Amino acid sequence: MFENLPPVVKNLVILNGIVFLFLFWASHSHMAPVLTNFVLYKSDLILNRPPFGDEVHSFRPVQIVTHFFSHTEIFHIVFNMMALISLGSGVEYVLGSKRFLEFYLFCGVLGGILITLFDPSPSPVLGASGAIFGVIVAFAVFFPREGLSIFFLPPIEARWVAIGIGVVSLGLVITGMGGSISHFGHLAGMIAALVYFGFFKLRSMF
Repeated sequence: MFENLPPVVKNLVILNGIVFLFLFWASHSHMAPVLTNFVLYKSDLILNRPPFGDEVHSFRPVQIVTHFFSHTEIFHIVFNMMALISLGSGVEYVLGSKRFLEFYLFCGVLGGILITLFDPSPSPVLGASGAIFGVIVAFAVFFPREGLSIFFLPPIEARWVAIGIGVVSLGLVITGMGGSISHFGHLAGMIAALVYFGFFKLRSMF
């Protein structure tokens, strides 16, 4: 099955796996301080958030890129990579490998910028979830009536899944009831996907 994946999805899964193993090793060695380069901390450029933990753990621009290749919990990476494989493969076939990679990186980077500047939570963020939620939007754009099963529920059309996830994420951000999960990060990835498709639609008009 793995060898039949489109190239970008396959290599993204491999890269996330390599970074996961590196972070696991680093967290159990003298390399632990390097972990701060793989976690996205928030900038106080716009929002004045309360401090989070040790002040040495501060925002660095490189974190905007590294954070969406980084996981420290096995369930987190497995869930994200399963979503990338099941949804990203179809999107890559539609967009083509080069444009899919561009789209994925765009969602991850723009999502990271939005988190850095506008996420009201002071908690740091890591994981591919923002980019993955961008992929969910893309899947809903290209396969709107495709049935998706979530947590053993009956299949729901992809367009309604994407809309439902967006509404729930927004509600959890507004109410602050999201717990330790970065629902703002999920929403930021979805917004990034909409910006991406809106930009290309606008460009095609000229």
